[in-house]
Amino acid sequence: MSIRKLAGGVAAGGLLASVMLAGAIAPTPASAQQTLKVGTWAMPGGRGNPYTARGTPSVFAWSPLFDRLTGITVTGDVVPDSVTGWTNVNPTTWRFNLKEGGTFSNGEKLDAAAVKATFDWLMSTDGKATPVGQWINALESVSTPDSKTVEFVTKTPYPPWPKQIAVV
Repeated sequence: MSIRKLAGGVAAGGLLASVMLAGAIAPTPASAQQTLKVGTWAMPGGRGNPYTARGTPSVFAWSPLFDRLTGITVTGDVVPDSVTGWTNVNPTTWRFNLKEGGTFSNGEKLDAAAVKATFDWLMSTDGKATPVGQWINALESVSTPDSKTVEFVTKTPYPPWPKQIAVV
């Protein structure tokens, strides 16, 4: 593949992502049927499992469909997504505070237990077999002090943790 073709594909992908995000946040009448259409050069792998890939084309399909705990801006800054913020309690413990009112597509409320269940699965044998499960190998454990707080303990001090979980 030539550099020109690769650069064109990356630019087109970035433009597609921008158009998709702009469309995703545009106001629509309450009576309108809600349909999200995603256009990409290939279908993401994994048959609907967002943990099976971290790169393109998966990011174009999963990012508009699934919220993350944190996000990364175009300038590389880490920002809250499904959390109000986080603190580094000690060198290996990160405390994240969930936003109020988050729900899943089936109507269940987003709470700390759901976040913990996701990361527990990613740390399981099946979860570690996925690219995302391999990506979070710095994680030692997850706990839930209350329904809106999740604490992550890393194996060693790990400053990039808030940025790294933007892919989860």
